[in-house]
Amino acid sequence: MRKSLRLLRNAVLVSAAIAVAAAPVAVAEQPSTTTPPTTTSKPAEDPAKELAERVAKYTERSNKLESDANAALKAAQNASNPAQAKSAKEAAEKVKKDAAAFHAELQKALDNWPDNVPPQQNHELRIKALQALSRSDRAATTAGQAIEIADSKLGGEVPDKSEIIVDPVKVARGDVIAVAVFCAQGQGGMFSSDVIDFVEESRFHEDQVWAIGGFVKDNATPGKHTVTANCGKEQLTATFEVTGAPVVDRPAPTPDDVRRKVVIRPSGKIETGGGATAHEVR
Repeated sequence: MRKSLRLLRNAVLVSAAIAVAAAPVAVAEQPSTTTPPTTTSKPAEDPAKELAERVAKYTERSNKLESDANAALKAAQNASNPAQAKSAKEAAEKVKKDAAAFHAELQKALDNWPDNVPPQQNHELRIKALQALSRSDRAATTAGQAIEIADSKLGGEVPDKSEIIVDPVKVARGDVIAVAVFCAQGQGGMFSSDVIDFVEESRFHEDQVWAIGGFVKDNATPGKHTVTANCGKEQLTATFEVTGAPVVDRPAPTPDDVRRKVVIRPSGKIETGGGATAHEVR
């Protein structure tokens, strides 16, 4: 009986050992429930689409260059004073510089044109790129014309201030006096002085210079006096002196008389026939 119990106990122990040994295998054989990591694949590149987008940008930029060049040319043609001519020239110079840079960039792209695009589409896109190159060249030519026109209207340095002169700066009562203004912007006019009788028929105008002659009044008090004039919304003032000399009798001044008293220098500024410098705006 005892022998039978020992055999039974041994059998149970062996069965338990087998069960324990088999457990890891069973666990290992269970299917995994973990989701494998997903990978995002990069979409395939489309060379034809990329090239078409590049060419579209070239076209847009060349159209703007041509539009800006035409605007600069029109501004130069319509410029009626040095300030406007200078502004038109600066705009044209920028277009010319940008067009040169664009030409170099696009020419390099054409020299390294891709060959991984379908032939027919490649051919059409290359033609559009060449058309953009041609537009940029036209823009540069137009800008050059605008610069030439602006330069012809500038004639040198553009004065940054309006000016007024009186000739002579010392004058006897009854004598002729001339007043001239150079207007950097706007039109000249509104000449006024308490001791001058202006002669309207003597008015003179050339480019941005306006001038007029007149008589110093017989009853003017000897000493310092002023004369004013306008340049657009600016008011200019100059000073002159009435001497105590006897009253003189002069013929009425003409536009030619006034012109001879006003010298328009190459820079566009003005001075008196005797070389006196102009007064600045006050």
